[in-house]
Amino acid sequence: MDVSMALSEKAEKVTDVLSALVVPVACDTVGLRYILGRVRAMCRHSQAEIDAIALVLHDVRLRFHLCKNNWLQHVPPIFIGFHGFATDFERSVFLRVFKHATKPRVLHSTFLPSGAFEGFAILHPTTSGADVQQLETLFELFKMSAGVTDLGKYMSAPMVACIERVEGGVRPYGNFRSLRAGNVRTAYVHAMMKRDTAVQMERVRTETGLAFSPGNMLSVHYQLTNTQIELGQAFALLYRLRMMLGVMPLALDVASNNATHVIAGPPYVLNDPGASIQTQFISNLQALIDSFVNSTDHAPPRLAVEVVDLTV
Repeated sequence: MDVSMALSEKAEKVTDVLSALVVPVACDTVGLRYILGRVRAMCRHSQAEIDAIALVLHDVRLRFHLCKNNWLQHVPPIFIGFHGFATDFERSVFLRVFKHATKPRVLHSTFLPSGAFEGFAILHPTTSGADVQQLETLFELFKMSAGVTDLGKYMSAPMVACIERVEGGVRPYGNFRSLRAGNVRTAYVHAMMKRDTAVQMERVRTETGLAFSPGNMLSVHYQLTNTQIELGQAFALLYRLRMMLGVMPLALDVASNNATHVIAGPPYVLNDPGASIQTQFISNLQALIDSFVNSTDHAPPRLAVEVVDLTV
């Protein structure tokens, strides 16, 4: 008996809500009845819970959707991100209720690989008393583990990250790709470019210790050129040293031959033990130089400048 009385009281409240709406009664009543019919088709809520959704929906609508062109009023816009777990049909009903309550200027939602749906919206409330907590109350009534987050300023880092995640999802819902949201998409692209440039600058600063500027780029270029010149000079010295070492065994041979006139034969292997040690030392040193020079194909070195993708 008490339950029936409570339900009848809530039904009377819903009737009062429908009759007290600021927008044209006939139009809004039809729209609200359709929305509540879709909520009932979800088979997730009892009649009492549906009546509670109607009451909260009316309260939110008064703050976010008081007049037709509410986004023209001098009230700061609100940028929110939302998420939840639902099927395609349940998400559609949820977003229909959300649109009916707030009339968002831009709304975009997709399903992520995790199975959850995520989205963002740009709202223009009609009163300064509108806040995200009221939307949180409405979302909790849908039993979808739905949540809402205030993204702060327009195209702030959290808002750009949220849009980027939503854009990577599937089965989109909303008007983000419509002509009306063209300026929002343009601002999003510019914000992405600005963020990527800042990340690249920070990576250059971290790896080189220098800021990415024309002066520092010229300094690095001059340092690279000077290093290449120094390495070229070092290789030229090695070439001359190699040629000198090539004739030293013959000089030692001649000196030893003039002193002892004992030569075992080519290739200048001396019977003098001292001369043999000197020749062997020179041969080993020449082999080391040859191995180093041959490893670079007898060419003066040039530093390999690798093209690094700073966006990775």
